[in-house]
Amino acid sequence: MYTYNDYNVSSHTDTHPIISASFLPTEITDIEDLIIEAIYSKVISGELDQQGGYLEVDWTIGRDVGSNDIDNMISYCYRTKEDALKHHTAVNNTIACMKTEMRIQVQKEAHEWLISLIPKKMLKEENLAELNLE
Repeated sequence: MYTYNDYNVSSHTDTHPIISASFLPTEITDIEDLIIEAIYSKVISGELDQQGGYLEVDWTIGRDVGSNDIDNMISYCYRTKEDALKHHTAVNNTIACMKTEMRIQVQKEAHEWLISLIPKKMLKEENLAELNLE
């Protein structure tokens, strides 16, 4: 079985843009062994016809994505969406509470300011208690 290191790539120099034939396995059985290993490793799916000398490929995995990774990615996206919606709701609730607190504070300050404009001797004593100005 050939591996990447068997070809001694570091000492191989070829100025031609196409990979040199010396880099490829020379025996057909070596190529078949690589194909069979790829099929068993689930890197490719297909049918190898050794008598006919061809490989019919059904699918291949991506370079960075494993065979089960797509379902995991979809699940992750749904979980992330749900988490984002929870955070969005929490932020909106916090903002609503802050607005309510600010509105109450502004109303209180406006009420106190308006009362401060009225001279105390103009207000009756019963109104002072009502206005919390005692």
